Amino acid sequence: MLCVASEIACVALFILIHQDLQFRQAQIFVFNDKLDAAPVCLLLSITGIFFLGHFDLNRYDNTAYLLHYAVAGFLTLGSLGLVFLDEFSLLSVGLTGGFLVFASAFFIVGELVPAYSEDVAKVSFYSKLCVIIEIIGFLHLGLILGFTMNASGPNNGNIWASPFYNSQAVNGCQATL
Repeated sequence: MLCVASEIACVALFILIHQDLQFRQAQIFVFNDKLDAAPVCLLLSITGIFFLGHFDLNRYDNTAYLLHYAVAGFLTLGSLGLVFLDEFSLLSVGLTGGFLVFASAFFIVGELVPAYSEDVAKVSFYSKLCVIIEIIGFLHLGLILGFTMNASGPNNGNIWASPFYNSQAVNGCQATL
């Protein structure tokens, strides 16, 4: 179920990148404005969301272990898209900083888990703590990506714009739902 939800989120982000670039008549990886960094950040988020489930946090496989943290770094860099869209506002910096706190907490707790231990209660405690931090971090990332989706394209960085209101129809005195 988590894989299906991740894939749906990735498809929505791809559509969002296309909409944003088409609206601004821009190209990806061409930086003429700070808003041009947001699609690249969203692409990093897509990469992170897609690959994170493929590389478990396994201390016995160094490649998977390193790739897990590299892909988590993609998610962290991807969360910066909101900061660029919202022009470094206190809310966007605070949300992104909060995600960095969760990512750091996961790294610290993940390093505290012993590779092998006879104490099942200790290993179970740290494993559950890692899962709780990871779930809260992903929910926080979902909030960041939701604000990013709302602020991109026709909303031009306005994270408070209604997704149901067509601001371009104001001149024609029409509001569409």
